[in-house]
Amino acid sequence: MSAANPSERDRLARSLTSRASLLGLGWQIATTLLIFTGGGYALDRWLGTLPWFLLTGAVLGMVGVFIQIFRIAAELDRQEKERKANLNS
Repeated sequence: MSAANPSERDRLARSLTSRASLLGLGWQIATTLLIFTGGGYALDRWLGTLPWFLLTGAVLGMVGVFIQIFRIAAELDRQEKERKANLNS
């Protein structure tokens, strides 16, 4: 890469950080769903109640995912408002 000016390097660093955060979010979502659904399936196999705990685990996993997304959206909104306030100052 050619010698970039500091503002261009900062912009690139922010872009890479943002992409890494999104990749982390994807892993969080997948892991949450997998843990709850897998746990429900394991309980069903152990208790012989298929598909009730599997379905319950899947629903709880989706609720967990929505909570994660809501929290991240709120944090991003707070950061954006903070950034705009700093620009206006």
